[in-house]
Amino acid sequence: MSYYLTALFTLILIISIVVQFPNSRIRAMLKTLDYVRLLFPQSTLFAPDPPILDFEILYRDRLTDDRLTVWRAIHAERTPLWGIVFWSPTKRWRKQLAFLCERLINQIHYELKSKNPGNRIYLSFAYVMLAAYVVRQAHGSMSDYTQFMVVLTFGFDEQKSPAILFISPFIRL
Repeated sequence: MSYYLTALFTLILIISIVVQFPNSRIRAMLKTLDYVRLLFPQSTLFAPDPPILDFEILYRDRLTDDRLTVWRAIHAERTPLWGIVFWSPTKRWRKQLAFLCERLINQIHYELKSKNPGNRIYLSFAYVMLAAYVVRQAHGSMSDYTQFMVVLTFGFDEQKSPAILFISPFIRL
C-alpha cells in the first residue's frame, strides 16, 4: 500500500513540475483534465507582466431611515509573510477580484462604445460576481441596501490620486 501512495505522490510532484513550463504539450493536455486548475496549480514567482494598477472595492449601506453609511474598503485577507514562503491561499482571491474589476471596466467601455448601450452591464458575469461578493460582506442590522464602488489606485505610487471607475446602483440585501 505504501508503494502505491509513494508512486501517486511522486507522479503528482512530477506533473506539478512539468505544469510550470509554459510551452509544454503535457501542460495543454492536463488543462483539459484539471479544468478548475486546483489539482495542478501554476506558480508564478515572478510575474511576466507585473500589474502596475490596483483596484479597490468600497461599499456603503443605505439604512432603513434612508441615511447612508461611510464608504468602507473591502480588504482581501493577506497571508502572513512567513506563510507566503510555503503557500498563499489568498493570492488567488486577490487575483480573481482584480480580474473581475478589469472585466467589469472592459464591459463598461464596450457598452459605452456600442451603438445601442443598455443595461447589459448589470447582467454581466463580472458585475454579478462583484455584487455577490459585496453582499456577503458584514452589514449592519439596519441596512436595507448596499452599493459598491470600484476605485483605481496606483499601488505604492502616492503621487497619483485614486480614480473612481464605477459606482453601482443600490442592491437590496
